Parts: sequence; structure tokens; C-alpha cells
Amino acid sequence: FQKASARRQDFCDAVTDCCTSATALLRQMIGAAQADLGTLAEHLRLAEKHEKLLSDPPDQRELLRLEDECINARDLHADNLEKERRLEREYRTEQRRGNDA
Repeated sequence: FQKASARRQDFCDAVTDCCTSATALLRQMIGAAQADLGTLAEHLRLAEKHEKLLSDPPDQRELLRLEDECINARDLHADNLEKERRLEREYRTEQRRGNDA
């Protein structure tokens, strides 16, 4: 009777271990599936975005206007840098003249 009881307990322990292992494996599989779903959703969003961009090309005049704005901004930035450098040179020159006096 005790042998049968011990065998039943061993069987129950084995089933419990098996269920615990299966639960851990299922949790890992669910986590991987959720990550895959997130990746898939991002790919779908990007595919829709690309489809929209490719189906409706931008207006050439708008592109030229944006290019002109970029060129003007670059030129203004270069002018401002040159002014800043000139002011720094003038300041250093004044500092040297003040120290020499």
C-alpha cells in the first residue's frame, strides 16, 4: 500500500514538474509572440506610410520652395558665423589694446 502511495506521489510530483516546465515554456512563447506582434505592427505601420508616400509624389514646386528655404537658412547661418567671428576678433583686439596700455 505504501509503495502504491509513494508511486502516486512520485507521479503527482512528476506531473507538477511537467506542468511547471510547460507553464514557463508557454510564458516564453507568449513573450516571443507578443514581441513578434509588436514588430509586425511596426512593419505594417511603416508599409502603410511608404505606400502613402509612394502613391502621392510631392509637388515639385513645394520641393523647390523647401530647397530655397534650406539654402537661405544655410546662407543666413554662414553670415551669422562670420559676424560672430568678426566680433570675436574685434573683442580680442580691444582686449589686447587694453592690456598693452
